[in-house]
Amino acid sequence: MSQSRSADFGGLPVDMAIGAAQRLHTSDGLGFYVRHRGDSDRGLLMLYFEDDACLLTQERDFDTGRLIWRTQPMSKVKVSEYFSRVLNQDPDTWIIELDGVSEKNPFERLG
Repeated sequence: MSQSRSADFGGLPVDMAIGAAQRLHTSDGLGFYVRHRGDSDRGLLMLYFEDDACLLTQERDFDTGRLIWRTQPMSKVKVSEYFSRVLNQDPDTWIIELDGVSEKNPFERLG
């Protein structure tokens, strides 16, 4: 199992972290698309990187209490269905699609 990647933004509210990550990502010439706006203070993030068909889901590590990224491969067709189910259960979730690959996650540069 790989080491957990931090998904904490140094105390920034979610909407501010999204704005900062968007600036970082687009300055690298990559697209950043907010598909669903969640809660601006507390909403969790789901990031989909189409280039490597990878979904990153922000979740809390119950052992450490830190926010981490859970990584899973998922096709474009399946991710759309998955997003619909997630939003039915938790409309506070943010859904963001990004160009590039998951190893270039701009949120990890905010830590």
